Amino acid sequence: MKEFKGHAAPWVAGEDWDNERIVIYSDSGIQPHVAYTPEWSIDSEQSKYNAYLIAAAPQLLEACNLIINVYTFGDIETAKEAAQHAINAALGIKEDEG
Repeated sequence: MKEFKGHAAPWVAGEDWDNERIVIYSDSGIQPHVAYTPEWSIDSEQSKYNAYLIAAAPQLLEACNLIINVYTFGDIETAKEAAQHAINAALGIKEDEG
């Protein structure tokens, strides 16, 4: 399995410094900005959910890799949990909201 070479996870969607757009950034602290929504989109519901999906990309990739590897290693519960966390992140659902 190849390793992801992009910004380190986790990625987070939050407001830009000027509150005009949403920025997706890496919590790793190195090259933190991953992507931006268009300017003046901070109040757009669609932009917010697009940002959640982009921010969940590393988790989605990890979950997909676990699902594929489950056939080799047989740990279906770990794969299922990773997939559910990734889906929740992509939908903007905080883990404590369930």
